[in-house]
Amino acid sequence: MRCELGTLVQRAGIFSKAQVEEAQTIADAHGILFAEALVGGGQITEEALARFAQRKLMIPRVPPAVLARVEPSTASCVTRETAWQHHVLPVAIDRRNNLTLAMVDPTDIRAVKEVAERTHCYVIRAATQLTPLRAAITRCLGVAPPQLAQTASDVVVRPATTFRRAPATVHDAPSTVAPARATVAPTGPSVAPPQATVVKPRASVGHPRWGVTDGAAPDPALAALLLRLRAASDQGTLMKLLLDFLGRGFARVLVLLHSRGELRGHAARGDDTMKIAATGIRLIVRRPSIFASVIKSGHPYFGPMPQNDDTERIFAGAVGGISGNMLLVPVRTADAVPLLIFANPAISPVDPRSIDRLSEAMGEALERISPHTTP
Repeated sequence: MRCELGTLVQRAGIFSKAQVEEAQTIADAHGILFAEALVGGGQITEEALARFAQRKLMIPRVPPAVLARVEPSTASCVTRETAWQHHVLPVAIDRRNNLTLAMVDPTDIRAVKEVAERTHCYVIRAATQLTPLRAAITRCLGVAPPQLAQTASDVVVRPATTFRRAPATVHDAPSTVAPARATVAPTGPSVAPPQATVVKPRASVGHPRWGVTDGAAPDPALAALLLRLRAASDQGTLMKLLLDFLGRGFARVLVLLHSRGELRGHAARGDDTMKIAATGIRLIVRRPSIFASVIKSGHPYFGPMPQNDDTERIFAGAVGGISGNMLLVPVRTADAVPLLIFANPAISPVDPRSIDRLSEAMGEALERISPHTTP
Protein backbone atom coordinates (compact mmCIF):
# COMPACT_ATOMS: atom_id res chain seq x y z
CA MET A 1 0.00 0.00 0.00
CA ARG A 2 1.52 3.29 -1.10
CA CYS A 3 2.22 5.82 1.65
CA GLU A 4 1.32 9.49 1.38
CA LEU A 5 4.99 10.44 1.12
CA GLY A 6 5.14 8.55 -2.16
CA THR A 7 2.20 10.55 -3.46
CA LEU A 8 3.93 13.80 -2.50
CA VAL A 9 7.23 13.06 -4.22
CA GLN A 10 5.42 11.86 -7.33
CA ARG A 11 3.16 14.92 -7.56
CA ALA A 12 6.16 17.18 -7.05
CA GLY A 13 7.81 15.59 -10.08
CA ILE A 14 10.83 14.37 -8.12
CA PHE A 15 10.14 10.72 -8.95
CA SER A 16 7.93 9.12 -11.56
CA LYS A 17 5.03 6.83 -10.76
CA ALA A 18 7.13 3.79 -11.74
CA GLN A 19 9.99 4.90 -9.49
CA VAL A 20 7.68 5.42 -6.53
CA GLU A 21 6.10 2.01 -7.05
CA GLU A 22 9.55 0.41 -7.30
CA ALA A 23 10.64 2.03 -4.04
CA GLN A 24 7.44 0.90 -2.34
CA THR A 25 7.96 -2.66 -3.56
CA ILE A 26 11.47 -2.66 -2.11
CA ALA A 27 10.22 -1.24 1.19
CA ASP A 28 7.46 -3.86 1.46
CA ALA A 29 9.72 -6.76 0.46
CA HIS A 30 12.46 -5.94 2.96
CA GLY A 31 10.41 -4.46 5.78
CA ILE A 32 12.06 -1.04 5.63
CA LEU A 33 10.71 2.48 5.47
CA PHE A 34 9.58 3.90 2.16
CA ALA A 35 11.91 6.85 2.86
CA GLU A 36 14.78 4.39 3.25
CA ALA A 37 14.04 2.87 -0.13
CA LEU A 38 14.04 6.32 -1.75
CA VAL A 39 17.33 7.27 -0.15
CA GLY A 40 18.76 3.84 -0.88
CA GLY A 41 18.27 4.51 -4.58
CA GLY A 42 21.07 7.05 -4.32
CA GLN A 43 19.29 9.90 -6.08
CA ILE A 44 18.07 11.88 -3.08
CA THR A 45 19.75 12.45 0.26
CA GLU A 46 18.23 12.18 3.73
CA GLU A 47 18.60 15.92 4.19
CA ALA A 48 16.98 16.74 0.85
CA LEU A 49 14.04 14.45 1.64
CA ALA A 50 13.56 16.07 5.06
CA ARG A 51 13.69 19.54 3.51
CA PHE A 52 11.18 18.46 0.88
CA ALA A 53 8.74 17.21 3.54
CA GLN A 54 9.22 20.42 5.52
CA ARG A 55 8.49 22.58 2.50
CA LYS A 56 5.56 20.63 1.08
CA LEU A 57 3.81 20.00 4.39
CA MET A 58 4.76 23.42 5.79
CA ILE A 59 5.97 22.02 9.09
CA PRO A 60 9.12 22.54 11.18
CA ARG A 61 12.32 20.61 10.48
CA VAL A 62 14.47 19.19 13.27
CA PRO A 63 18.19 19.25 12.37
CA PRO A 64 20.71 16.68 13.66
CA ALA A 65 22.10 19.14 16.23
CA VAL A 66 18.70 19.39 17.91
CA LEU A 67 18.23 15.60 17.88
CA ALA A 68 21.58 15.26 19.63
CA ARG A 69 20.29 17.41 22.51
CA VAL A 70 16.96 15.67 23.13
CA GLU A 71 16.54 14.72 26.77
CA PRO A 72 15.76 11.04 27.46
CA SER A 73 13.04 12.19 29.87
CA THR A 74 11.29 13.95 26.98
CA ALA A 75 11.72 11.07 24.54
CA SER A 76 10.47 8.47 27.02
CA CYS A 77 6.88 9.66 26.78
CA VAL A 78 6.67 7.13 23.92
CA THR A 79 7.75 3.51 24.07
CA ARG A 80 10.91 2.21 22.44
CA GLU A 81 8.73 0.03 20.19
CA THR A 82 6.66 3.00 18.98
CA ALA A 83 9.76 5.10 18.32
CA TRP A 84 11.44 2.39 16.27
CA GLN A 85 8.33 1.13 14.49
CA HIS A 86 7.38 4.57 13.17
CA HIS A 87 10.82 6.22 13.35
CA VAL A 88 9.60 9.09 15.49
CA LEU A 89 10.95 10.83 18.58
CA PRO A 90 9.43 13.49 20.85
CA VAL A 91 11.90 16.38 20.98
CA ALA A 92 10.00 19.00 23.00
CA ILE A 93 6.87 19.41 25.09
CA ASP A 94 5.88 22.93 26.05
CA ARG A 95 3.81 24.04 29.02
CA ARG A 96 0.65 24.09 26.91
CA ASN A 97 1.07 20.35 26.27
CA ASN A 98 2.19 20.74 22.65
CA LEU A 99 4.51 17.89 21.69
CA THR A 100 6.91 18.36 18.78
CA LEU A 101 7.46 14.99 17.13
CA ALA A 102 10.49 14.45 14.88
CA MET A 103 9.47 12.12 12.04
CA VAL A 104 11.23 10.58 9.07
CA ASP A 105 7.81 10.34 7.39
CA PRO A 106 5.59 13.22 8.58
CA THR A 107 2.70 11.86 6.49
CA ASP A 108 2.43 8.87 8.87
CA ILE A 109 -0.85 9.93 10.48
CA ARG A 110 -1.15 6.60 12.29
CA ALA A 111 2.03 7.40 14.21
CA VAL A 112 0.72 10.86 15.09
CA LYS A 113 -2.53 9.42 16.42
CA GLU A 114 -0.71 6.73 18.41
CA VAL A 115 1.57 9.29 20.08
CA ALA A 116 -1.34 11.66 20.74
CA GLU A 117 -3.42 8.91 22.36
CA ARG A 118 -0.54 7.75 24.54
CA THR A 119 0.65 11.17 25.67
CA HIS A 120 -2.63 13.15 25.59
CA CYS A 121 -0.67 15.95 23.89
CA TYR A 122 -1.33 18.05 20.80
CA VAL A 123 1.21 16.59 18.36
CA ILE A 124 3.14 18.91 16.05
CA ARG A 125 4.78 17.02 13.20
CA ALA A 126 8.37 17.93 12.29
CA ALA A 127 10.51 16.49 9.49
CA THR A 128 13.95 15.08 10.19
CA GLN A 129 16.71 12.90 8.76
CA LEU A 130 16.81 9.14 9.19
CA THR A 131 20.36 8.47 10.39
CA PRO A 132 20.56 11.10 13.16
CA LEU A 133 17.05 10.19 14.28
CA ARG A 134 18.08 6.56 14.74
CA ALA A 135 21.11 7.68 16.73
CA ALA A 136 18.88 9.82 18.95
CA ILE A 137 16.38 7.01 19.53
CA THR A 138 19.21 4.65 20.44
CA ARG A 139 20.71 7.18 22.88
CA CYS A 140 17.38 8.05 24.53
CA LEU A 141 15.41 4.80 24.40
CA GLY A 142 17.79 2.00 23.49
CA VAL A 143 18.52 -0.11 20.43
CA ALA A 144 15.76 -1.37 18.18
CA PRO A 145 13.92 -4.53 19.27
CA PRO A 146 15.07 -7.55 17.22
CA GLN A 147 11.88 -7.66 15.16
CA LEU A 148 12.36 -4.00 14.17
CA ALA A 149 16.11 -4.00 13.65
CA GLN A 150 16.07 -4.34 9.84
CA THR A 151 17.56 -1.27 8.17
CA ALA A 152 18.26 -0.09 4.66
CA SER A 153 21.94 -0.86 5.17
CA ASP A 154 20.99 -4.54 5.11
CA VAL A 155 19.33 -4.17 1.72
CA VAL A 156 20.88 -3.69 -1.69
CA VAL A 157 18.55 -1.29 -3.45
CA ARG A 158 18.61 -1.61 -7.19
CA PRO A 159 15.58 0.19 -8.63
CA ALA A 160 14.35 -1.08 -11.95
CA THR A 161 14.40 2.47 -13.29
CA THR A 162 17.01 5.19 -12.96
CA PHE A 163 15.95 7.80 -10.42
CA ARG A 164 16.27 11.39 -11.59
CA ARG A 165 18.20 13.83 -9.48
CA ALA A 166 15.97 15.82 -7.17
CA PRO A 167 15.41 19.32 -8.60
CA ALA A 168 17.05 22.30 -6.95
CA THR A 169 13.81 23.36 -5.33
CA VAL A 170 14.06 20.40 -2.97
CA HIS A 171 17.25 21.91 -1.55
CA ASP A 172 15.88 25.44 -1.41
CA ALA A 173 13.65 24.98 1.63
CA PRO A 174 14.10 27.60 4.37
CA SER A 175 16.83 27.28 6.96
CA THR A 176 16.08 25.16 9.97
CA VAL A 177 14.93 25.86 13.41
CA ALA A 178 16.38 27.89 16.23
CA PRO A 179 15.43 27.29 19.87
CA ALA A 180 12.28 29.11 20.90
CA ARG A 181 10.58 29.98 24.17
CA ALA A 182 7.86 27.55 25.23
CA THR A 183 5.21 30.25 25.51
CA VAL A 184 4.16 30.04 21.87
CA ALA A 185 2.89 26.97 20.06
CA PRO A 186 4.10 25.16 18.07
CA THR A 187 7.39 25.34 19.97
CA GLY A 188 9.44 23.83 22.74
CA PRO A 189 12.73 24.18 24.54
CA SER A 190 14.74 22.65 21.71
CA VAL A 191 12.99 23.24 18.40
CA ALA A 192 11.06 25.89 16.52
CA PRO A 193 10.16 26.27 12.83
CA PRO A 194 12.56 27.91 10.36
CA GLN A 195 12.77 31.62 9.75
CA ALA A 196 11.47 32.96 6.48
CA THR A 197 13.13 35.06 3.84
CA VAL A 198 11.39 38.42 3.66
CA VAL A 199 11.67 40.77 0.70
CA LYS A 200 10.81 44.39 1.36
CA PRO A 201 8.09 45.80 -0.93
CA ARG A 202 8.79 48.40 -3.57
CA ALA A 203 7.93 51.99 -2.70
CA SER A 204 4.32 52.62 -3.61
CA VAL A 205 1.30 54.73 -2.89
CA GLY A 206 -0.11 53.16 0.23
CA HIS A 207 -3.66 52.48 1.26
CA PRO A 208 -4.74 54.68 4.20
CA ARG A 209 -4.64 51.63 6.49
CA TRP A 210 -2.36 49.11 4.82
CA GLY A 211 0.52 49.27 2.44
CA VAL A 212 -0.74 47.84 -0.83
CA THR A 213 -0.38 49.72 -4.08
CA ASP A 214 -3.62 51.47 -5.03
CA GLY A 215 -3.02 51.10 -8.75
CA ALA A 216 -5.22 48.01 -9.10
CA ALA A 217 -8.68 48.46 -10.52
CA PRO A 218 -11.66 47.23 -8.46
CA ASP A 219 -12.06 43.49 -8.97
CA PRO A 220 -15.06 42.83 -11.25
CA ALA A 221 -15.45 39.38 -9.70
CA LEU A 222 -16.17 40.92 -6.32
CA ALA A 223 -19.79 41.83 -7.10
CA ALA A 224 -20.55 38.24 -8.11
CA LEU A 225 -18.82 36.96 -4.97
CA LEU A 226 -20.86 39.24 -2.72
CA LEU A 227 -24.08 37.89 -4.21
CA ARG A 228 -22.95 34.32 -3.62
CA LEU A 229 -21.94 35.11 -0.03
CA ARG A 230 -25.40 36.53 0.65
CA ALA A 231 -26.99 33.38 -0.78
CA ALA A 232 -24.71 30.92 1.05
CA SER A 233 -26.45 28.79 3.67
CA ASP A 234 -23.57 26.94 5.34
CA GLN A 235 -19.99 27.55 6.46
CA GLY A 236 -18.52 25.06 4.01
CA THR A 237 -19.88 27.09 1.11
CA LEU A 238 -18.49 30.28 2.63
CA MET A 239 -15.02 28.75 2.92
CA LYS A 240 -15.06 27.54 -0.68
CA LEU A 241 -16.17 30.93 -2.00
CA LEU A 242 -13.49 32.67 0.03
CA LEU A 243 -10.71 30.32 -1.07
CA ASP A 244 -11.79 30.40 -4.71
CA PHE A 245 -11.82 34.20 -4.76
CA LEU A 246 -8.46 34.74 -3.08
CA GLY A 247 -6.95 31.82 -4.98
CA ARG A 248 -7.29 33.89 -8.16
CA GLY A 249 -4.85 36.46 -6.81
CA PHE A 250 -2.57 34.49 -4.50
CA ALA A 251 -0.67 31.23 -4.89
CA ARG A 252 -1.34 30.17 -1.27
CA VAL A 253 -4.31 30.94 0.95
CA LEU A 254 -4.79 29.76 4.52
CA VAL A 255 -7.85 30.32 6.73
CA LEU A 256 -7.14 30.36 10.46
CA LEU A 257 -9.76 30.06 13.20
CA HIS A 258 -9.36 32.60 16.00
CA SER A 259 -10.71 31.80 19.44
CA ARG A 260 -9.55 32.66 22.98
CA GLY A 261 -6.20 33.99 21.91
CA GLU A 262 -5.32 31.07 19.63
CA LEU A 263 -5.12 30.64 15.87
CA ARG A 264 -5.62 27.18 14.34
CA GLY A 265 -5.43 26.09 10.73
CA HIS A 266 -8.85 25.44 9.21
CA ALA A 267 -8.86 25.46 5.39
CA ALA A 268 -6.36 26.17 2.64
CA ARG A 269 -5.88 26.61 -1.09
CA GLY A 270 -2.66 26.01 -2.99
CA ASP A 271 -0.91 22.80 -3.91
CA ASP A 272 -2.19 19.36 -2.97
CA THR A 273 -0.55 19.40 0.45
CA MET A 274 -2.07 22.65 1.75
CA LYS A 275 -4.99 20.96 3.49
CA ILE A 276 -2.59 18.65 5.29
CA ALA A 277 -0.54 21.63 6.41
CA ALA A 278 -3.59 23.57 7.59
CA THR A 279 -4.41 20.94 10.20
CA GLY A 280 -1.03 21.31 11.93
CA ILE A 281 -0.76 25.06 12.46
CA ARG A 282 -1.47 26.42 15.92
CA LEU A 283 -0.38 29.79 17.30
CA ILE A 284 -0.85 31.71 20.52
CA VAL A 285 -1.63 35.36 19.73
CA ARG A 286 -2.10 36.93 23.13
CA ARG A 287 1.26 38.73 22.94
CA PRO A 288 2.13 41.57 20.54
CA SER A 289 2.66 40.38 16.96
CA ILE A 290 1.44 41.22 13.48
CA PHE A 291 -1.39 38.71 13.99
CA ALA A 292 -2.47 40.26 17.28
CA SER A 293 -2.28 43.73 15.73
CA VAL A 294 -4.48 42.81 12.76
CA ILE A 295 -7.00 41.05 15.00
CA LYS A 296 -7.13 43.99 17.41
CA SER A 297 -7.47 46.65 14.70
CA GLY A 298 -9.86 44.66 12.54
CA HIS A 299 -8.10 46.02 9.43
CA PRO A 300 -6.21 44.07 6.72
CA TYR A 301 -2.44 44.20 6.38
CA PHE A 302 -0.39 43.90 3.20
CA GLY A 303 3.39 43.93 3.48
CA PRO A 304 6.41 41.90 4.59
CA MET A 305 6.19 39.44 7.45
CA PRO A 306 7.89 40.93 10.52
CA GLN A 307 10.42 38.75 12.32
CA ASN A 308 10.29 40.44 15.73
CA ASP A 309 8.23 37.89 17.66
CA ASP A 310 8.33 34.13 18.15
CA THR A 311 4.79 33.87 16.78
CA GLU A 312 5.80 35.56 13.53
CA ARG A 313 8.93 33.45 13.10
CA ILE A 314 7.07 30.24 13.93
CA PHE A 315 4.29 30.95 11.44
CA ALA A 316 6.75 31.87 8.69
CA GLY A 317 8.54 28.57 9.24
CA ALA A 318 5.34 26.56 9.43
CA VAL A 319 4.22 27.76 5.99
CA GLY A 320 7.58 27.02 4.43
CA GLY A 321 8.88 30.60 4.33
CA ILE A 322 7.35 33.85 3.12
CA SER A 323 8.91 35.73 0.21
CA GLY A 324 7.70 39.19 -0.70
CA ASN A 325 4.52 40.66 0.72
CA MET A 326 1.80 38.77 2.52
CA LEU A 327 -1.84 39.62 3.07
CA LEU A 328 -3.59 39.20 6.43
CA VAL A 329 -7.35 39.75 6.42
CA PRO A 330 -9.41 39.72 9.62
CA VAL A 331 -13.02 38.60 9.21
CA ARG A 332 -15.04 40.72 11.62
CA THR A 333 -18.39 40.02 13.22
CA ALA A 334 -20.22 42.33 15.63
CA ASP A 335 -18.12 41.41 18.65
CA ALA A 336 -15.20 39.24 17.48
CA VAL A 337 -12.72 38.31 14.75
CA PRO A 338 -13.45 34.59 14.30
CA LEU A 339 -11.30 34.18 11.17
CA LEU A 340 -7.92 35.43 10.00
CA ILE A 341 -6.90 34.87 6.39
CA PHE A 342 -3.29 34.60 5.21
CA ALA A 343 -2.39 34.85 1.50
CA ASN A 344 1.02 34.86 -0.24
CA PRO A 345 2.51 35.47 -2.74
CA ALA A 346 0.40 37.80 -4.87
CA ILE A 347 0.16 36.67 -8.48
CA SER A 348 -2.00 39.59 -9.65
CA PRO A 349 -2.58 43.20 -8.50
CA VAL A 350 -4.37 43.55 -5.18
CA ASP A 351 -7.22 46.03 -4.77
CA PRO A 352 -7.53 47.14 -1.12
CA ARG A 353 -11.16 48.16 -1.57
CA SER A 354 -12.09 44.64 -2.68
CA ILE A 355 -10.25 43.11 0.26
CA ASP A 356 -11.98 45.45 2.72
CA ARG A 357 -15.37 44.60 1.28
CA LEU A 358 -14.59 40.89 1.27
CA SER A 359 -13.73 41.05 4.96
CA GLU A 360 -16.96 42.84 5.80
CA ALA A 361 -19.11 40.54 3.65
CA MET A 362 -17.60 37.38 5.13
CA GLY A 363 -18.28 38.70 8.63
CA GLU A 364 -21.88 39.50 7.73
CA ALA A 365 -22.37 36.05 6.22
CA LEU A 366 -20.89 34.31 9.28
CA GLU A 367 -23.18 36.23 11.60
CA ARG A 368 -26.19 35.35 9.47
CA ILE A 369 -25.36 31.64 9.25
CA SER A 370 -23.96 31.07 12.74
CA PRO A 371 -24.68 34.11 14.88
CA HIS A 372 -23.45 32.51 18.11
CA THR A 373 -20.63 30.25 16.92
CA THR A 374 -17.43 30.37 14.93
CA PRO A 375 -16.67 27.94 12.08
